[in-house]
Amino acid sequence: MNAYQEHSNKNRSRSVAEGRSVGTTHRNLQELIENSPRVKQLNAYQKMADNYSAMHAKPIQKKQTVSEAEGYVDTEERHSKDSISANTKENNTNAGKINNNNSGIIQRVAKKNKKKKHKAKKATKKTVKLDKKQVMTVRNKTDQYSSGIINHVYMATGVNDGPRKEAQKVALFLGGSWVGGHMVNDQLGGTGDFANIVPITSSMNGKHKTIENRANNELSNGHGNTVEYKMQINRRETRVNGSKTVKNLPVEFKQTLDVYPPNAAPYTVNGNVFTHP
Repeated sequence: MNAYQEHSNKNRSRSVAEGRSVGTTHRNLQELIENSPRVKQLNAYQKMADNYSAMHAKPIQKKQTVSEAEGYVDTEERHSKDSISANTKENNTNAGKINNNNSGIIQRVAKKNKKKKHKAKKATKKTVKLDKKQVMTVRNKTDQYSSGIINHVYMATGVNDGPRKEAQKVALFLGGSWVGGHMVNDQLGGTGDFANIVPITSSMNGKHKTIENRANNELSNGHGNTVEYKMQINRRETRVNGSKTVKNLPVEFKQTLDVYPPNAAPYTVNGNVFTHP
């Protein structure tokens, strides 16, 4: 080995030795840095950041175990039951509200129907009451009347309210036109109360005027005559019109006028017999 080679080998050996020494020192320094708490903390933070990024970039599909799957099914089933229970409760509540509303409506309708039924029943009662048999009896029961012997004409007084209403009631029961008729004309001294008034038709009242006017003329002719006017009720009947009945109704009349002249013999004027149809 020449001097050059030996020198080269020494340098190589030194370089190797130096390189080993430098490398070792470098590795020790790197280990020291890596094992420092600060670096470990930074590495941990970096690892957490990497895991977070990886998780959001592609979610990891975790394989479910049988127990986890069953738990999931149980949870879903429980949620489903809870939802059904909640819906059922809500439906029951709504049904209760609807039933309450329907109950209120039914009660109002029932109340209205009850009122209508009451009105209908009342109307029926009224109809029945109207259709029920009604009976009235003419108050006057006297059949023979006389003015007595009179020599002048009296002032007309008309018919009192009671007998007039009685005649109106007869008209309501039997129909037609009825008035309170004097059995002794008021100008001949007859009163307007029940003792001298009976219900007669307007037509019958007109027929009585013939003898009544004859009596008035005999008293007003200035010859001093006196007269006696008489009225006889020959017959009374009970008249029926549907459900209405009138009892003790005079239906047949006979008038008589006795005239007493001062210078002549007395005489009698007989009227016709008039009968209600």
